[in-house]
Amino acid sequence: MIRYRLAEESKYTGMMKEMAISFGGYYRFGDAFSPSVEFEYSSFAIGFAYDMNVSGLTAATNGNGGPEIYLKFVNPNPFKSGRGTKSSARFR
Repeated sequence: MIRYRLAEESKYTGMMKEMAISFGGYYRFGDAFSPSVEFEYSSFAIGFAYDMNVSGLTAATNGNGGPEIYLKFVNPNPFKSGRGTKSSARFR
């Protein structure tokens, strides 16, 4: 997957979380190829992939694949902790 960071975490308050979008694909050896796109926000991601057969099942499926939508939670957060993440700022 190739990942592009859309927005960084706010530097001082941590109120705005980091966001990224990824493009790429997955390959299951001898079975299927799945191009995908994924949008990440903080520790959560939502993605779309299209699973295409490249094995002997291609004859049964006519080469058609199937769409997949997935949700992902990553712990710990894949983005590095910025200053805003653990801020102890006091507003007076």
